[in-house]
Amino acid sequence: MADADALRTYEEHAAKGDARGAYNLSVCLARGVGTAPDRTRALRYLRAAADGGLPEAMAQLAYLYWTGRGGIERRDEAEAAKWWRAAAAAGDAADRRIAASARAAPETARSSGQSILRWFPPQV
Repeated sequence: MADADALRTYEEHAAKGDARGAYNLSVCLARGVGTAPDRTRALRYLRAAADGGLPEAMAQLAYLYWTGRGGIERRDEAEAAKWWRAAAAAGDAADRRIAASARAAPETARSSGQSILRWFPPQV
């Protein structure tokens, strides 16, 4: 399938509310696959995929909020935490590993001087 055809297919699926289609479309738009890069639209479809319950979209959105990249205007740790928790709860394995490593070795789970432990506190 050519890039432009894939893009159209993802657009059709996203228009029907398909979270996977919205996620795939967001990746194409962010990377410029089959179209010119468009961060604004990519972010809109990534949010739609996350809102649709797709764990990897939630995790990617968390990363963008944490770093302030990909069309996010400013870093927002609280919003990042919300989406990382949602991704972990929805079964995203990477985010469960982030949570586990934060509990096991907090000194290695720091980014920008902030500990992820405040989002994933040790379980008692």
